[in-house]
Amino acid sequence: MAMKSQINSAKERTSQKLHSQLKVVFHMAKNDIPGHQFSGMTDLLRAVGAPDFETDDGIYRHSESLCDMERALEGVIMRELDETLKSSELIGIIIYETVSITVENKLIVYAKIQNKGKIETSFLGNYNLHSGTAQCIYEKVAEVLRGTGVEFSKVMGLGSDGASVMTGKRAGVGALLKRDSPFLIQVHCNAHQAALAAVDAANAVSQVSAYRRTVNTIHSFYKHSASRTNRLRQLTATLSDEDTVSLKRPTRRPLAVLAQRSAKR
Repeated sequence: MAMKSQINSAKERTSQKLHSQLKVVFHMAKNDIPGHQFSGMTDLLRAVGAPDFETDDGIYRHSESLCDMERALEGVIMRELDETLKSSELIGIIIYETVSITVENKLIVYAKIQNKGKIETSFLGNYNLHSGTAQCIYEKVAEVLRGTGVEFSKVMGLGSDGASVMTGKRAGVGALLKRDSPFLIQVHCNAHQAALAAVDAANAVSQVSAYRRTVNTIHSFYKHSASRTNRLRQLTATLSDEDTVSLKRPTRRPLAVLAQRSAKR
């Protein structure tokens, strides 16, 4: 009886410590903190006197243990999401094809669902693609939906970047999905439409094009020379109290705003 009591007591302490570590892992994942920072996080909790981190007993340090905890949390979240998808009467999917840093085709998939009268957008995953063809994308979307137990008849909307591979009338992804869900409606992403309109607006104003070339030239002049950048920092320190932290390449968004203002004038 004494041994059984000690074992139960040890299990309870270990369970509580594991619960606290899972909370740390979840916080790190939610805030994009790299996994190798886990040991540092536990050391910080020990330093501030967190009860479950006073000693190293029961504290996992190996990277594989951290991966196991992440997979366990992922499994719980995905099971809850699968249940929500199954209970939702109508579902919309948002897909975007991209290329990873290792030059691999990837497909990002989101689901827009109705949950207790509220519209929610949930991330389903970032999947590998054999190719960027419409058929390959369609098969991957079908595989993801089957994996979550969602019926094709529930899919009423498809959001994409408007590329021909997505919106082609005969062989696009939307056309292939309509074979399984005839009432599906395709929507061109508003953010992507705004970006395309901004680029067109900027290109239509000659002053903006000249301004963009000038700013890019200045950026290249300093960015590719350490001595010039150092002189720029010295000049900035002399003229103002602000420090030059880094140089960033100009983006299209402010240029588009300038183009719209010029068009109004």
